[in-house]
Amino acid sequence: MPRPLPLAAALTATALAAVTASPASAATSHWKLTYDINASRTLGNVSNGLASVAALGPRDVWLAGSWDNVARDFSAIQHFDGRRWRNTPLPAALTSKRNTESGVDEVSASSSGNVWAFASTATNADGRMVHALRWNGRAWTVQHTWKRETSLFTGVTFGAKDTWAFGDGGLGAWHFNGSTWRKVPTPGTIEQVSGVSSKNIWATTGRSVLHYDGRTWRAVKIGSGALDIRAVSARTASDVWAVGGVRSGTTETPVAFHWNGRSWTKYAGPRGKSAKAPLVAAVADGRGGAWLSRSSTVGGTDLFHLVKGKWVAQSPPKHRLGRPYFRTLAAIPHSPALWAIGVIEYGPAPFYDTVVYSGTR
Repeated sequence: MPRPLPLAAALTATALAAVTASPASAATSHWKLTYDINASRTLGNVSNGLASVAALGPRDVWLAGSWDNVARDFSAIQHFDGRRWRNTPLPAALTSKRNTESGVDEVSASSSGNVWAFASTATNADGRMVHALRWNGRAWTVQHTWKRETSLFTGVTFGAKDTWAFGDGGLGAWHFNGSTWRKVPTPGTIEQVSGVSSKNIWATTGRSVLHYDGRTWRAVKIGSGALDIRAVSARTASDVWAVGGVRSGTTETPVAFHWNGRSWTKYAGPRGKSAKAPLVAAVADGRGGAWLSRSSTVGGTDLFHLVKGKWVAQSPPKHRLGRPYFRTLAAIPHSPALWAIGVIEYGPAPFYDTVVYSGTR
């Protein structure tokens, strides 16, 4: 398959409240399909997976990932100007015919002239490499390349002189100050990151949550048990979500944690079929709740609105190819729009199609 604070004492505080699991409320549907890559033929392919999104406004949205023609993978970064999607030309490092693999793992933006993409490539001669690319408002250029056997590469930007890159396989965490890259120690390998500002960044290592206060990365205790934290989403210093699952044997049940600036509250996931897989994405609704997605094939609801402790199931319209698995959620700034980006598996190969559903927060 082809491949968006407090003091140290407060950071180690455990949750002071917990909300027990409850059945999901009746499904609501205010969603509509707004973009289908296969149907639009913007890539001219049969399989694609563009799951990373960076939104600056309703007329300035980036979508990144990869597509393939069965023989090999290709990187893709698309831009939406409010009317149509278009592909943006990529540097030779990502489009070379020597590449046996190529894909964009993450895209992040602080302004229309400062968009970063974090991509990986592989060749038979050079092995695997990861690249940090920057869009200056006119073109993409490679800012730095690391030669590492990584399977994960992500990052976030807060400005042209303040960008982070993270990877596994010994790559670690790197910070760019506008002229040089510096490796920064972290208590674990960062898998996903979300920041309020350059001095208030949250991340997950999968097993734990980390916080950066502008000087040091520290581990944060948010709860007990065999937690698997898949994603963090920070809207403000007092509105942060960490979501994932609680492991029990070979299964995981969904769980969400909310930071209000002082303490964490745990929300056990809904019971029933929807309790058989972890959450993978979250975005705050700005009213104390959150939109959450659960990407799985085990049945049940995959999209929820958590409102005052109640799990309200969402029911996006059916797609002609099948059921989408929502991998990313994005609140579109300067608008009430909420996007759910999903991938549909279809055909015997199998093939994949990226779809974007829009709703309101």
